[in-house]
Amino acid sequence: MDVSFLVFFIFACANLTGLMYNSFILRWINPVIPVLSDDFGNTYVLMMVLYNRIFWLLLLGGGWIFSLLCVRRYAKGLPGSLIHNSKKVFLPVLSIVMIAGSVSLYNEQPFIDNSPLEINYDAYNKLVYNGQIQLKKYYVHITPDIKSGQQHGVQTLQLINNSGQEQMGMVSVNPGYKIHKMTANAKPIDYTDLEDDDLNQKQVRFTLPKDKEIELVIEYGGFPKLWSIEEIFPGQTEVSKDYIFLVNQDFAPIPGFYGTEETIADITVPSNLIPVTAGDTIEVLQEKRDGTTTWRSSGGGIVWHLYAAEYDVKHIEAAGAKIDFYYSAKHKAAMERVNIEATLKEVFEYCSKHYGAFPFITEEHPFKLVELTAYMGGGFAMDGISVMDENCFSEEGLGDPLKGASGNEVMAHEIIHQWWGLGKMFPWDNESGWSSEGLTVYTTYRLMKEKYGEEYARKHYVEVWEKEVSDYYLNFYHRNPEYLSKLPETYQARIKNSKLTVMNYCEIPLKILKAEELVGGEEKLDQILAEIFRNSNQPELSYQEFLDACGLTKEDLNLD
Repeated sequence: MDVSFLVFFIFACANLTGLMYNSFILRWINPVIPVLSDDFGNTYVLMMVLYNRIFWLLLLGGGWIFSLLCVRRYAKGLPGSLIHNSKKVFLPVLSIVMIAGSVSLYNEQPFIDNSPLEINYDAYNKLVYNGQIQLKKYYVHITPDIKSGQQHGVQTLQLINNSGQEQMGMVSVNPGYKIHKMTANAKPIDYTDLEDDDLNQKQVRFTLPKDKEIELVIEYGGFPKLWSIEEIFPGQTEVSKDYIFLVNQDFAPIPGFYGTEETIADITVPSNLIPVTAGDTIEVLQEKRDGTTTWRSSGGGIVWHLYAAEYDVKHIEAAGAKIDFYYSAKHKAAMERVNIEATLKEVFEYCSKHYGAFPFITEEHPFKLVELTAYMGGGFAMDGISVMDENCFSEEGLGDPLKGASGNEVMAHEIIHQWWGLGKMFPWDNESGWSSEGLTVYTTYRLMKEKYGEEYARKHYVEVWEKEVSDYYLNFYHRNPEYLSKLPETYQARIKNSKLTVMNYCEIPLKILKAEELVGGEEKLDQILAEIFRNSNQPELSYQEFLDACGLTKEDLNLD
């Protein structure tokens, strides 16, 4: 018993160190579950947890059985007792098998790649593009296996070789995938998996024949591995019955060739899932009797994004653009309650009018606004598509009074982030509280002021900001920071986090409101913000850049 308590204490302490804490398989007290999704799948994370539990069951079980063999017998001492107890052959064999199994699980874990933890941006250059080869047509057909969580696909590349000689080619693929077969004009060709994991991709090298026209076919598949730096915050990548998230090299190998006149992806998924891609168009190609549907998407380039879930879809037209909003069917009642169609229309038309058209919208194809899993931890935008995590649409999130006075106003806040936070990025600044939240809250206030009037906007926004700021700065620990350090760390963190919340959602909006007054009113500030939004030379809007655009200093915006 003494030994058991000692070992437990040592392992408990070790679990708090980087030795165990940063490894999903070694964390035995608190397995890696950063969040859980209410709307989409948790399969990948739960598989990691199950793997972790099996590893420890085998390791500790094998160790316990070995400890039974060491029980003293007939005053023989440890060696003699071990030999005597080992006469029950199944015990030492079972112990060895279990411990060997745990070692094998540790060495062969399928979840995390071998990319260096230090980010090496030069690794992007590992994929060598061959300028002698032109990529004329790109086609891929993927069939994610929801039972095993694996991705399978067949990629066909139509190539033009103008050199008249054999040429080296390369593709970049997820480290968890294997190339099962590679042919050029129906003839097998040799290839080498370089196993050079970096930035969650590895390179596969091959030699193309000297034929002018080449049809390169690559059959690939496997269990997608996560980037090593995501080990303690996994969950985005997934193939399950509830959710599919495959992007970049997780979707299909990225070829090292220039060109592409035509890109097509056929995607076969369970019929209950609606796929969303970064491609321009997507349509049903075939409904099958096995409960799956094949969809065809085109115009996605050679780097694809795929999200699939049980989505409900709203199609609207706003600000001269078509917008398709994909959200979890579980939120249907909440979306109807906040009148999502009208809210989307209002936000896009207001922000387009005051700040400029959202840069990722094109006239040819609908813009896609997509809800993704909570594991996203935020959102991003690119040509034709923008995503936000499910926390933006949760019941708790829709009731956040610092984002809006009602559910539809909170929803407007989240959509306004398409301009402030995605259309124009912000560097995080803890000292000043400057972030995308400040301008987003202010813009929400302005939209509601235009919609409901000045009295409503002041009561539900400005007065709320003023009260939160006043309450915080009257806080005893803010006025007496020397006492803050004497509190337990949990309470310190709570107070410090409340400071950031107040600064982001209340203090900065009040400062922007003051800037509005100092620059000459709403119309003048709108002109300044519109110029900032259109300025592509500044990818991120810092607090100082905002002040410079307004012709103000930090001292000018100090609150009374």
